[in-house]
Amino acid sequence: MTPGWMSPELAVAIIVAVFGGGGFVALLKLRGENSRIVVDAAQGAVIVQSSVIDDLREQIEKQSTRIESLEDRTNDAEVRAAEAEKNHLRCDDERAALGRERDILLRANEEMHRINSDLEDRVAHLESEVARLNGEPSPKKKDNNK
Repeated sequence: MTPGWMSPELAVAIIVAVFGGGGFVALLKLRGENSRIVVDAAQGAVIVQSSVIDDLREQIEKQSTRIESLEDRTNDAEVRAAEAEKNHLRCDDERAALGRERDILLRANEEMHRINSDLEDRVAHLESEVARLNGEPSPKKKDNNK
């Protein structure tokens, strides 16, 4: 690092003068080529920066494409999740409706068994009455626990 009053070019010229002969000539030559060195360095820096900028733009484009793809996949997943939730709720509703229908049918089946048992008892009683009126022996009572 050079002091504020000394330019890097001057520092190079002083080093060349101290360690090699013709330091004064190098200093004079350096002064003449100073602007050319700066321009060449600036052009090199521009080329490097342009290359870096191009690489960064390419990376940005690739990342933008990846982001769009991920956003699309995320949106698709959210839609599928919402549909699955709706299907799940619909299945829950159908399951509940089927459960209610089963309960109704079980109660109706129990009622039909009760009515059937009552009717079998009534038929047995009427058969017994008919046999009594006809002077016949009473028929045997049927087992209702089938």
